[in-house]
Amino acid sequence: MKPFFTLLLLFSLAGASGLTSAAAKAAAPSENPSADNATLIKQSWQSLPDDLKVLLGDMESEWDKLPAEKQQALRERAEQFATLSEDKQSDLLARYQRWADLPEGERKALQRKYEAFQALPDDRREAIVQKYLWFRSLPASEQQALRQGWNTLSRQEQEQMRLQMRASDAEQRQRLRQQMMQKLGR
Repeated sequence: MKPFFTLLLLFSLAGASGLTSAAAKAAAPSENPSADNATLIKQSWQSLPDDLKVLLGDMESEWDKLPAEKQQALRERAEQFATLSEDKQSDLLARYQRWADLPEGERKALQRKYEAFQALPDDRREAIVQKYLWFRSLPASEQQALRQGWNTLSRQEQEQMRLQMRASDAEQRQRLRQQMMQKLGR
């Protein structure tokens, strides 16, 4: 398995790993670092178990310079990664590779969008997730038709549709979606 420190940092920053929120919180800077440092002890690279050294291999030269809380967060992430199935590990590594292949400007734009999403109220984020899951459940041909239909709308029509969807309950949203599909001849 290849080292994945960069993967850990990426998903710590982007919050996109799908690992537990406890690990994400551990990777985030603490609001009270002195309290955290009281319970955390720095660990030398040599004292790490061999399986963690394999996962964190590209961190060897930097490990001893990291603060205890970052070491702890990385250990926890590596331990969680090791518990994932091979398929999940491969998926995460592939996602990381796609991310790493993006131009820096696109990565920064996506990071800003993610931060804006995280700043939304919980109910608004949940509504967005539900819309995304609904869209992903559609056959590819319907997804494409909706994208094309959306792109034919003026900005004013798009905004009007957004407002209608937000003000609607699930049943009304479904009717609006069906109307859009009928309008597109689907």
